[in-house]
Amino acid sequence: MLSSLHHPNVVSFYGIIRDGPDGSLATVTEFMVNGSLKQFFHKKDRIIDHRKRLIIAMDAAFGMEYLHANLRKFMLRSVQKF
Repeated sequence: MLSSLHHPNVVSFYGIIRDGPDGSLATVTEFMVNGSLKQFFHKKDRIIDHRKRLIIAMDAAFGMEYLHANLRKFMLRSVQKF
């Protein structure tokens, strides 16, 4: 399933847990030392040149391409079982 997908540009997914008194669900993922991309880009006093921004965008695209290809296979297998 999702936990079997591994790519250097995709945060590893470990599972889902019930969290809080209302039993809401939370995802368990790999810990990212530098935080999320959103936190990275919104950090004050951070200057990111255009080259670095392009590299980050390309890495994100490679990760999304991997997920698209592999989740599609996973979804097709799941649908065929029904």
